[in-house]
Amino acid sequence: MIKSRLELLNESFEPCRAISLLNIEEKKLPGRLIPSNLEILLLKNCDVQGTCFQWMKELKALSLTAGKHCPVGMVSLYALTSLPKLRALRLENFEDFSFLRNLRTLEVLSLRGLGFEGLSNELWRLENLKILDLTDCTFRSRFPPNVIQRLSKLEELYLKGSNICETIVDILVQINFLSRLTALSLRLSLDHFTGDVMFPKLERYDISVVDPYKLKCDLFSITEKSWKIKGLILLNVVSLLPENLESFEVLDNIDKFLECLIDKSLRLSNLKQLYLHNLSNLSCIGELATQHVRLKGLVDLRITNCPSLKSLFPLSLAQSLVLLEILEISNCPRLKQIVTEMEGDEEKISSSINSHNSLCFPNLRELYIGNCCGLVYIFPTLMAPQGLPLLENLAIHRCPQLKQVVRPKEGRVENDVVLQQLQFSKPLMQFSVSACPLLTDSFVHLDVEKACFKEVRLSTFKESFSSAKHLEVHYAIEDHNLVPDAKGDGLNGLTSLQLRDCKDLECLVDITTGNGPIFVFTNLKRLSIEDMFGFETLCKGHHPPQGFLRSLKVVNIKGCRKLEILFSPSVTQSLVFLEELTIEFCRELRTLFSVMENDGGIRSNSCFPPFCLPKLKTLYIRLCSKLEYVLPITLAQGLPALASISVFGCDELKHVFSMPKEQDGVEHHGIMLLPSLQYLRLSGLENLTSFVPENFFVKAPALKSLEAYECPKVMNFHIQQVNKQLTLK
Repeated sequence: MIKSRLELLNESFEPCRAISLLNIEEKKLPGRLIPSNLEILLLKNCDVQGTCFQWMKELKALSLTAGKHCPVGMVSLYALTSLPKLRALRLENFEDFSFLRNLRTLEVLSLRGLGFEGLSNELWRLENLKILDLTDCTFRSRFPPNVIQRLSKLEELYLKGSNICETIVDILVQINFLSRLTALSLRLSLDHFTGDVMFPKLERYDISVVDPYKLKCDLFSITEKSWKIKGLILLNVVSLLPENLESFEVLDNIDKFLECLIDKSLRLSNLKQLYLHNLSNLSCIGELATQHVRLKGLVDLRITNCPSLKSLFPLSLAQSLVLLEILEISNCPRLKQIVTEMEGDEEKISSSINSHNSLCFPNLRELYIGNCCGLVYIFPTLMAPQGLPLLENLAIHRCPQLKQVVRPKEGRVENDVVLQQLQFSKPLMQFSVSACPLLTDSFVHLDVEKACFKEVRLSTFKESFSSAKHLEVHYAIEDHNLVPDAKGDGLNGLTSLQLRDCKDLECLVDITTGNGPIFVFTNLKRLSIEDMFGFETLCKGHHPPQGFLRSLKVVNIKGCRKLEILFSPSVTQSLVFLEELTIEFCRELRTLFSVMENDGGIRSNSCFPPFCLPKLKTLYIRLCSKLEYVLPITLAQGLPALASISVFGCDELKHVFSMPKEQDGVEHHGIMLLPSLQYLRLSGLENLTSFVPENFFVKAPALKSLEAYECPKVMNFHIQQVNKQLTLK
């Protein structure tokens, strides 16, 4: 059991084995309440008497932090010498360490503070010490380096930020005598970091190297096989990289001499992860002329913000990347080519295609290219048609010069795809393209689970999303119709569709052209249309294609300024699976569900079939200023599942349920049953007079909450048989 709250100080701690009081409040520890079997004690800003520790015979770990105004730093801790089982000790802002020499069982010691005096005389007696942490500690006198050597059992040493590093030359010599040392943290000057500085037995590093110009290199080794370098890269630092290195990360480098990261002398055949970030002068990863097979074990390669990078690697190196699974390149504006092709005439290049020299990435699963404004082609001419058999995710964003994924042969026109068309052994999970105006999908014929397109012409990618299940389209250019003609399959495999900011898109399908598809969106379940200022209707024409939107479950419409009617009568009758409908910021919207006239227009006295919307549960309407009613009364008996109605800020709304404008002069009346309605929220409806017209009444036996705000004209809601626990607001 662990106690950590201040108010528990007034309780008995007898059942506890660990107590943590690390909040910043100053407090007094009641020593009489501390249990004798306590094993872990963590205290901060706590007034404690040193004598209270003499009863804690089972204590194994102790952390004490003294505040600026708390007297704990002056407390004598000689009582700690009577703790036979103490193994770990952390002290912050203490001054007296004369007791340390007697803590012979101590294995872990961590100190923080300023102005230490005489500490070195105590440390060398701790013969069982395995971990010593002196990070950010300052000493008043010179720290004798031979103290480190005497700690023969030391496994981890942390000196970074400590002025002990002023004697670092001698300390580095002493470190070599620590045969068990596996982790080291320190700070060196550039003069001290020479080729003789080797730590072959260490498994983890955190080393900062600073030159006279205040440029810094941080060298981290998280594990024996994982390294990270931040800042200035030094040649002798790179030379320390072990051949069995598996993960290597380089970031924030400004070294003008670093143009090529890997030279001929560096073999990293076991490297699995390579991350390069913010390397301002890096122009390539590997030398262009090489006979060495390197990086053959690379699985994950990610490069970001390398403004001078022109190419990644030569063809010979690329051909060795048979295990590569993830390739991510972003914000490299000068990148011209990822793989440098062999030099020679076109006949030589052509003859090598489909041979053993062709390029293939047999295990590549994820490919991301973004913000590479100079890139024209991703892969060279030698790319095999089956070069990406396992690709799952393909994303290409903001590459304005990109024409093709695979460079075509000289003499072939750009749309001649016989050579460069890629083939995939399985459907892609995700395919996304944005702001690539010159790119088309002629490079590939693929099946894709999810397709996402931004700032492109949809007509150039119609093959790529014709079989998709999930489609997102943002900022489409010069497209008026999502399904333009009968040649397509009507996107009947699509289950979710999200459209946003497509200013030219007027409708999903246009059947007035006489060339529309027979079946469209028959399996679509989720539809979201947002900020489509030119969008006028779901289907242009009186008779939509067969099965149009028949599987819809969730609809979200927002910011469609020209939309006047949402669902036509024929579409309304097919919405048997609709569960949620949300409409917002559609200022011209007059009707959600329209009814049919004899001649095909709108009429008020038509009746829908029973249970027309049997699964509709939620209606949410907001800021549709011209909407006069939400649902026609003819739909009332077809809403057995409707549980929530919310209407906000609709200035012209008079009724939630209403009869469309009468043409036959017949006065209608009746009783409506909404058996599942639980929540009714109405707000900001200046012209609302009642829930239903005057001659109608509503039975809502499940109604739990009715909220009405800023509805000044409401006189009667005409709602009967409500829940006995109804809440009115």
